[in-house]
Amino acid sequence: MKKDTITISSAQGKKKIEKDKIIYCKQYLVGTLIELSDGNHYLMKEKLSELQHFLDDNTFFNVSSREMINLEHLEAVFSDQVLLSNQKTFHINPIRKLALLRKVGQAASL
Repeated sequence: MKKDTITISSAQGKKKIEKDKIIYCKQYLVGTLIELSDGNHYLMKEKLSELQHFLDDNTFFNVSSREMINLEHLEAVFSDQVLLSNQKTFHINPIRKLALLRKVGQAASL
């Protein structure tokens, strides 16, 4: 079975990563940080909006305009935060929280 991968350019050069290993992506002024489930992280030169074109809308969700999480690594949703499998938390506003809960609910009912 072939793994679904993307190729990124980082300070370490070009690297193929499996999409399902991405825990989250966060936009900074200098680029986008990608953290993987194996503990590795990469800083890409591209913006988060460019990366989104290569990631599945059903698996990834924008908790803010600068942060995107992989729903497969979502552990909990609190009143104003989400908790990921790597124990990182991200703030989420009420409107995005409602959209997230709807999306997670739809996936659970499939």
